[in-house]
Amino acid sequence: MLYFRYMQSPHAERGRDDVALKTALLLLVTLADTTWRIFVPVGGLAGIGIWADLHYHTKPWITFSGVAVGFVIAFFLIRQQLKAVMKGTH
Repeated sequence: MLYFRYMQSPHAERGRDDVALKTALLLLVTLADTTWRIFVPVGGLAGIGIWADLHYHTKPWITFSGVAVGFVIAFFLIRQQLKAVMKGTH
């Protein structure tokens, strides 16, 4: 149905559809970029923490520390991303 509507829309409306599509794609890319900035530091350091806790028998302290440090790193990565978006250099 959407394909049919798109094919029959006038040129002016098609231009708006193109802008909407570009905006949606930009939003999707920004969300994906934000997701890795959270997942990689938190998940990576949590995984390293789990391994270290099992190896050194300190369960769960190194994992908690890894997750906390991961959140701090994620905060700074997202802050850097927001600054770039606000400047329009993203």
